[in-house]
Amino acid sequence: NVIRKWCLYFLKVIQFSKKDLSYRRKQRYISVHLEDYLPQLFGK
Repeated sequence: NVIRKWCLYFLKVIQFSKKDLSYRRKQRYISVHLEDYLPQLFGK
């Protein structure tokens, strides 16, 4: 449960190029384009 809440927090924080995506679509989008979102997550 803690890991899921942590992941939901990151989904809220990350800026997506496409707007109005559901959490499931955001999860899918990140899984496909992970290398694009790692700098946003870790500030590098």
